[in-house]
Amino acid sequence: MIDLRKRISNVLLVLTILSLLTALIGCTTETPVAVNQDQGSNAASASGEGKTESKAPAPENQTFAIGDKIALGDNVLTVNGFARSQGDNEFDTPKEGHEYIIIDLTIENGGSENISYNPFDFSMQNSQGQILDGAFTLTEQDKQLNSGELAPKGKVSGVIVFEQPKGDTGLQLIYQPNFWSDGKIKIEIK
Repeated sequence: MIDLRKRISNVLLVLTILSLLTALIGCTTETPVAVNQDQGSNAASASGEGKTESKAPAPENQTFAIGDKIALGDNVLTVNGFARSQGDNEFDTPKEGHEYIIIDLTIENGGSENISYNPFDFSMQNSQGQILDGAFTLTEQDKQLNSGELAPKGKVSGVIVFEQPKGDTGLQLIYQPNFWSDGKIKIEIK
């Protein structure tokens, strides 16, 4: 009888721990927020007085545009532009019927603690519904985004290269900086 109680007690303890872990892992949901910077009057000082920053919640599944400044938690992303390329040389070219999409972006730390950044936080969806990771290429190698950390108010810029079907106009860049969260930013590439 005592042995049965111990077993039941152990099973309940394990189930409780698993439930807590599941709740902790699954409970973080962040929503992307559009960040607008309104410039103050010409009388504003260099210290930033007169400059206001407002954040408006984005509707669920909203896609943003190139040039939008979007916050997701402490991560603030801006896609500065993009280019299409057939590669830098004859040895580094996309496969037949494809091209490289070179995304120029900036990540800022809008929080009070260090954040990490990584090119593996990005993927790209094409018009066929395929979601692909960045391409391993030497194209724009000297400008490619590396991984690291950003201190509060820190900023890093770089490019990420994807290989996609040639001429695809239904591309979306996906940024998901937190593996444990469902929060992601989607930006139309056109």
